[in-house]
Amino acid sequence: MRVDSPLIALGMAGAALVLWANSVSGLAMVHLGMHNAVAAECLLRGEVWQTTRGELFAHWPPLFVFLLAAGRALGASYEMTARVLHAVSLAATVMLAVSWSRKLAPTSWVGWLVGAALLLQPSLLALHGTLASEPLFLALVLGSLVSAQAYAERPRGSMLALTTALAGLACMQRYVGVVDVAVLAALGWWSWPRSTRLRDLAILLVGSLAPLSAWLVRNVLRTGSLTGPRPPSETELEASLLESWSALGSAWTGSAEVSRSGALLAAATILLALAGGLTLLATPSLRRRGVWALAFPAVYLVFLVGVASWIWLDPLDARLLSPLIVFSCLLAPVGAHALLELARMRLPRLRPCLVAAASVGAVLFLASGVLGVRERMRLVQAAEPHTKPQESELVHWLREHPLEGEVHSNAPEAYALATWRPARLVPTRRVSETLLALPSARFPLTLVWFDPMGMMNLEEVRRRKRLSIEPVHGFVDGAILEVRRRGP
Repeated sequence: MRVDSPLIALGMAGAALVLWANSVSGLAMVHLGMHNAVAAECLLRGEVWQTTRGELFAHWPPLFVFLLAAGRALGASYEMTARVLHAVSLAATVMLAVSWSRKLAPTSWVGWLVGAALLLQPSLLALHGTLASEPLFLALVLGSLVSAQAYAERPRGSMLALTTALAGLACMQRYVGVVDVAVLAALGWWSWPRSTRLRDLAILLVGSLAPLSAWLVRNVLRTGSLTGPRPPSETELEASLLESWSALGSAWTGSAEVSRSGALLAAATILLALAGGLTLLATPSLRRRGVWALAFPAVYLVFLVGVASWIWLDPLDARLLSPLIVFSCLLAPVGAHALLELARMRLPRLRPCLVAAASVGAVLFLASGVLGVRERMRLVQAAEPHTKPQESELVHWLREHPLEGEVHSNAPEAYALATWRPARLVPTRRVSETLLALPSARFPLTLVWFDPMGMMNLEEVRRRKRLSIEPVHGFVDGAILEVRRRGP
């Protein structure tokens, strides 16, 4: 990758944009990121890794946990650590994508448009404003693909080592990183030097999958499953396909409710990306590079839809579809360039009109991105005063007086925001049943009860003769209770 001043400028713009957006609205604490932060806190305390709800940490790989713990050990908060990681990740993603686009369409405006599309993509910016693991995953996947393609064009041991390291880190960031390894292995078999192909593939597979394999063995020994127990999916394959298409449209517009103009923008971008991919495949001199650019998003989409039809996943939204957003930002300008070149050769008289239309389209595309980013920032800022955890009297007390031992709560996520400690879930509507199902050795136990609306009513639970619930500390928005079990 040739690093020059424009590339550095685009990368710095990405980092600055993430830092600015997060400083304005704060980092959104999505539940997956909170699980990682709680596990990081357990790591620093020398305890068994747990999730926000007190379950054994196995549903996700450990790299993000280690990075959050490292930042905390250096004196930074989990929020600040994630903010810096996301800024670096978006900078790397933009630089890698722009550098790759230069090889796919050696025209300067294509690279600038790729960079602008990534910087102004509302859903992508929103993702980098959350405590999630996807931003770093995107950078790792792009880095592994770019270095693997570079090794195919000019075999060097350093590039193979870099590919292996980045692919291994991608697997340790998200389990779906195995798709990256599979794509690298398949394309490596096809395009890497034949004389060393078997050795190179062995290095790639062993080096990238060994750390993940060790982690999966740990999961099997602790939980009896590779990635933790997961319920089966309730969605059929056909429904997953339709959901993925709808989700991609909303992910591109940055809104759950896609307007007609937003749907047209998403459809145009996706069609341009497909046109760019087909052009690369149809051009002999670019075919090999085109396969490298198309393989991962295609395999990832098939894998994601298949898994969503097999086990329960989060809704197919901008977070899960973020790799497709990045690759569409990479390929759509390539498609626009290909169409203009085709018009230049086949329809020379219409070329000025097409150039003008493309220019207007690019301006509208970038303007919609600016408006989408501004709208998302406005919504986040408007909601901020109602969601700040420091507004809670109970949360403030918990931060000043951390509880020891096992804690139960009707809102483990809120407890985690206050303490970065796990709490076992006690559902608000099934308090008695949940508590009575616990072994007698767990009692007496501490119950942290969040009641932001001031509607606490535990009289029904108190009337149960087998439970004694007494307040230890009372607050306007909740209480800390001591629960004892009576009788056998």
